[in-house]
Amino acid sequence: MSQQPEDLTELLKWDLSDRLRKSLAVSKVGVSEMAEALGVNRMTVSRWLSGAVEPKLSVLRRWAMRAGVPLEWIVTGVLNDKTPPPSGEGVPNPSFLSESNRRPFHYE
Repeated sequence: MSQQPEDLTELLKWDLSDRLRKSLAVSKVGVSEMAEALGVNRMTVSRWLSGAVEPKLSVLRRWAMRAGVPLEWIVTGVLNDKTPPPSGEGVPNPSFLSESNRRPFHYE
């Protein structure tokens, strides 16, 4: 008979290396391809994926862009509820931009 861990939610949390692996799987980007995109050695990416070393934030930014996942999710594991869906549904029409983004008078 096995024992239940005291805090099951802690056990189920994904750490940074888990999210990095998941982002590769979802984006169908391989380790070698990601290493090339980031300008690092394949072994460096493998060490990040194993959790042996954490990449710098600047690397995580480029990783998120290449994998097509939100940087916020990679760093924190949480998505902002205010992020609009890819369809753009529910995004208000920014009509105020037409007035505030006028070209300076000397451009006309």
